Amino acid sequence: MPTFQTSRADFWYLTYIPWIATLESDRQLNILQTLSKIDIWFWFWFWWHVFMHKLKRQSSISSFIPISQDDAANRRQNSISSTNLKLQNLLFAIIDPVDPLTTFSLYGEQLSEADLLLIVDVLKRSEALKSLELFGMNFGDASGHFLAEFVKHSTTLTSLHMSASTIPSSSFRLFSDAVAKNRFLTSLDLSGSFNSIDDESLHSLSAGLDFNKSLSHVNLSGNTITDDGAMRMVDALLYHNTLRTLSLSGNDIYDQGASWLGRLLQSVPSLEELDVSNNLYEWQTRIPW
Repeated sequence: MPTFQTSRADFWYLTYIPWIATLESDRQLNILQTLSKIDIWFWFWFWWHVFMHKLKRQSSISSFIPISQDDAANRRQNSISSTNLKLQNLLFAIIDPVDPLTTFSLYGEQLSEADLLLIVDVLKRSEALKSLELFGMNFGDASGHFLAEFVKHSTTLTSLHMSASTIPSSSFRLFSDAVAKNRFLTSLDLSGSFNSIDDESLHSLSAGLDFNKSLSHVNLSGNTITDDGAMRMVDALLYHNTLRTLSLSGNDIYDQGASWLGRLLQSVPSLEELDVSNNLYEWQTRIPW
């Protein structure tokens, strides 16, 4: 009767498939050899599919994004500071299982709708992202919807800065609802969106701010908000107890709106800074601060 030596894999098979040990030695040998071949082909198939999936993901990206950050952002842990990283490498870094990014920043790049969809799809898989900075991005209907879903369900995101970025009105209501339901977001910057946030948009956003009691910093400067929008903002934030700073500078707010905004300093004890500079009200307006 032939004898054979068992390898570590053979030992595993004999341990977890005990009926093999009841067979004759030559039959055991044949079965173990067959299982070993199957094991080799399985791992070959597995890593081949991993490689093809990664290759497909890389080829789906149509543009490369240079990354730049100011000194404050560079000091943040796990943030990107290189100016030569390609977009796909940055996206892979977001979901790196060993050292995932906590800060993701893109500045002033004209991305296609497909690129924005890809970015948000990767962001939705992040389990460590705390700060998202997207400057000068023009979201479409689909990517705006995806962004709203990401903000709504993220349990790690605390800071969202989208200065000079636009979200279409069809998606902005969903975005406002996402802000309302996110209980972890503390800083929201939608400044310089230029016609993206007007009174109508602010109406839905104000409803979101009314429900969100975690926000402490809100920046809506450089938009087209008028007295009507400012008054709605006051109604939404009148009983807020965590808001610390609110900026509405550089909008289209006249005397009535500025006077209403001043009431926030009296009604919101946590509010430390209210910026309504560079608006259209007269300097003689009595603002109760």
